[in-house]
Amino acid sequence: MLRIVAFLIGTLQRTYVQLVGQLPIAELLHIVVGPLLAMSRTDVFRVRGAKTTLFLGSCWFGSLILSDFLNGTVPDDFLRGWANVFMILLAFVAWMALAAREPSKVAMFYLAGLCIAGAVAVVRGQTRAEVGGEWWDTSVRLWANPLTILGMWWVYRFRPSLSMAIALGYGLASIAFGSRSNGLLFLMTAALMFASRAVARNQYAVNRAQILRGALIAVPVLAVMFCTYVFLGTRGVLGANAQAQLVTLRQPYNPFHVILSSRPEGLAGLRAIIDRPLFGHGSWARNARYTRFQGDLIESISKPGVTVNIRVKEANPMIPAHSVVLASWIWGGLAGGLFWIFQMYLFFQLMVFFFKRPHLPVAPLALYAGLSVAWNVPFSAFGFARLAWPIYLAVLLVERYHVEWREREYALQQITLQSEHSVVTPQSTG
Repeated sequence: MLRIVAFLIGTLQRTYVQLVGQLPIAELLHIVVGPLLAMSRTDVFRVRGAKTTLFLGSCWFGSLILSDFLNGTVPDDFLRGWANVFMILLAFVAWMALAAREPSKVAMFYLAGLCIAGAVAVVRGQTRAEVGGEWWDTSVRLWANPLTILGMWWVYRFRPSLSMAIALGYGLASIAFGSRSNGLLFLMTAALMFASRAVARNQYAVNRAQILRGALIAVPVLAVMFCTYVFLGTRGVLGANAQAQLVTLRQPYNPFHVILSSRPEGLAGLRAIIDRPLFGHGSWARNARYTRFQGDLIESISKPGVTVNIRVKEANPMIPAHSVVLASWIWGGLAGGLFWIFQMYLFFQLMVFFFKRPHLPVAPLALYAGLSVAWNVPFSAFGFARLAWPIYLAVLLVERYHVEWREREYALQQITLQSEHSVVTPQSTG
């Protein structure tokens, strides 16, 4: 039954109903199923990391309410802001209950449903309006990402090297067709899978000298990769979006300029946080000062005569962020930022845990999920927090708990066997 529910949530993730705006039917299932399952599986919230997540999430929700009160946020905005945080936390509760018994199986059924949802969205033409961008993003990524993760996960059980090849091939294809950040996530997943197994063969013996040698090798390699990226990007090999971004820069081979041109909203959002660090600006906060600052940043790194996107010159635009952690801090204050900083730390812990156990079938998902959080929480919008983050966290927290329990049981069995087979020989006298 739980597998069917997970499959339905994945399948209906891109099918919407009109309530207070567009709401995925998958989130309606969270509302219906989450509380019912959670009441019957309260024990699962004792899992390490779950209580802290719920506590910090409650603090974030309370801080957002206070911020809206202090800033005089209009009802339309504060209702949307409160609903956003509530649905994020409710999704986590629902997935903790769904994943309580068999987290891996539930996640597989969800990913299978997500493949169908992505394919249907492409056929309907929804993706052009929702994600825009290159052909890969509008026609391939939404169904191919979950399919690739499923393929990596399934193949990893009996051919880890083939699983790495799948991640590597898909990552290179994504970059070649313009989906750069998406492709980089899969390339890094393949690299971590390889490193995990290499370290395991050496019984986790990694010393400082090895780390230093790796860093010395990585720096020139990354420099060559970056220069190759800029060279190919400026010539249109990596898609129209990459070319449009790079050819307008004064110094396209300056990595800081490339990063800033990709996410200029980040510095504007940081300035908004510095102005009101404790209580924030309220839900869906608007202030033209910060979008003008964003426009000035873009102009400072662009070639003379480049026209800045009109979006940053609207009369009363939202404070820019394009970041889960920054937007949470801007809207709800320090508590919102701390919640997502803790989540990045928690996923780092989970990545390390499964990195050290490459024999586990769930290892590829854990490595990909950790990298996905490391990228999307600082650099992506709230859709990631509402749809992807809850299942990644719930499945990996429960999976870690099961692994730790099995390891403790095995250790106890070994101690018992040793004590049973130990023979005490009496000391001879005379």
